[in-house]
Amino acid sequence: MNRTTRKGIHYADNIPIDKSIFGKDPFEPVLYSDITQIIRSQTDITSFIIEDPRQDWSQYEGILIHDSQSADDLELIAQKLKEKGEIHLLAGCAGFASLLPTLTGLCGSKPQIPEISPHLLIACGSIHPVSLAQCSYATRMGAPHYHLTPEEKLSPSWANGDSACSLVSHVLQSCEESPVVILNANGPDEPEKTYAYAKEKGIELSQIRENVVAVMAQLIEGLIDRGVNATVFLMGGDLLYQFVKQTGINVISPVCEVEQGVVLSEVLYKGKRINIISKSGGFGRESLFMDLSDRFQI
Repeated sequence: MNRTTRKGIHYADNIPIDKSIFGKDPFEPVLYSDITQIIRSQTDITSFIIEDPRQDWSQYEGILIHDSQSADDLELIAQKLKEKGEIHLLAGCAGFASLLPTLTGLCGSKPQIPEISPHLLIACGSIHPVSLAQCSYATRMGAPHYHLTPEEKLSPSWANGDSACSLVSHVLQSCEESPVVILNANGPDEPEKTYAYAKEKGIELSQIRENVVAVMAQLIEGLIDRGVNATVFLMGGDLLYQFVKQTGINVISPVCEVEQGVVLSEVLYKGKRINIISKSGGFGRESLFMDLSDRFQI
């Protein structure tokens, strides 16, 4: 996904990550690109940058940061760690985690991919530019797109009213007729309109975040309860967390990646197994939703 580390500096699309769009997140911006700086903010343990996995690092005692710019680099690092008997305390990306079964001798059967509805209900609780671009692209391709106003998404009580019930009915109908439907917490001129409304009402920034995902989660639950004919695709970690919390789901079983960073999981909801797709707001290409819908229809 074009995340690399060179000389201890982490990059996204060749931009130091604190200078990238991930550094501009209004809620949890990435503050540092220098990994040693991140570690220093959390512990006094000394860290060392290993630019080449072939170098001898036996003289170092502390936290070792291995540069990596490709899958081949990750494999070489893993191989050297195993040779040195240092498969102890490891941290890294999902690409490195995929090497752990081989390193540790774990084995198991391949996941069985369940039947997936070709209809997708995209529930966007993210304000990341990547997510917004994906919603805009799908709209241009003809996907029905429902927005929440600042008043609606910042008022958890609204989700229990007649207006929310009417919205759910419209979304249900669209899911019957269209392969991709978007329910978006963001309307035009966002997030500025929401911030302005919140300021007028005295709503703190942290409360904005909580209210938006609470309203979205309630709408999604209502759609599932009414038998929505679509696979629910949750965008944004906050929304996934809140949906699971509000519905009382206590187990998520990841099945597979349907795209890089886009995970299909199975959950038990009110005694029924349902499929959920989820991703971080910043992941995926612009045409992701339409591409997945086309693939699932094959």
